[in-house]
Amino acid sequence: MSKERTLFILWILFGFVFVQAVDSILYFVVHIFYFIAAAFGISLSALVFIVPAFTFILYAITIFILLNTIKISSDKNGILLTKFPKPLFLFLLMLAIALNPITNRLSGLFAEYTTGLESEGTVQYLEFYGWMHAGIGISRIVSVIALGFIYLKKYQYLK
Repeated sequence: MSKERTLFILWILFGFVFVQAVDSILYFVVHIFYFIAAAFGISLSALVFIVPAFTFILYAITIFILLNTIKISSDKNGILLTKFPKPLFLFLLMLAIALNPITNRLSGLFAEYTTGLESEGTVQYLEFYGWMHAGIGISRIVSVIALGFIYLKKYQYLK
């Protein structure tokens, strides 16, 4: 296998790891938002609507920022496949691997801590939990579809 093909494969892997790391960060931020909102005493029935809306807005803002960053950096530098950012790749890989379990552990600790404090029942919590993760899942799917359409349109324009 040639050096160019190996480098190309590394860049593809970098893309996967980058997307997973960004998604892990967004997953963490959504959970932190939930922890803060619950600590302020916002009811679960309100959070059923607030958290999925926050999640969707957060994903949309992230896509907008990333697209503008990619547009700005690609205008300045062009596409350079000669240097591979190994330290950044390793950092993003560790972030992508470690952040989701940390978030889930913090979520479990928060649930243990607030079990005695909440006046709402388990059914309401499970309903909220389902809607929160549905909001995350829908935001992920919509993000991938939106990015696919944006770059397919850009590709057709460049032909």
